[in-house]
Amino acid sequence: MSAELMRNRCAFTSRDMAEDWGDAFTYAIVFGWDDAWNEVANQQGWDKSLVKFLRDAHRRFADLDGEARA
Repeated sequence: MSAELMRNRCAFTSRDMAEDWGDAFTYAIVFGWDDAWNEVANQQGWDKSLVKFLRDAHRRFADLDGEARA
């Protein structure tokens, strides 16, 4: 799956991406949760190490095409 396809999937859906664990995980990597990291992490049961992993994955995803999305 291309990076652009993943961005479009997350950006142009009518779904609440924070509701489902898998959607929230994917959105975290693609766009990050900005100021909502703690809220989404609590809702999804993510511990600090998973949040750290997801933040790093988000930075790496953003670097795929040189766009800063962090």
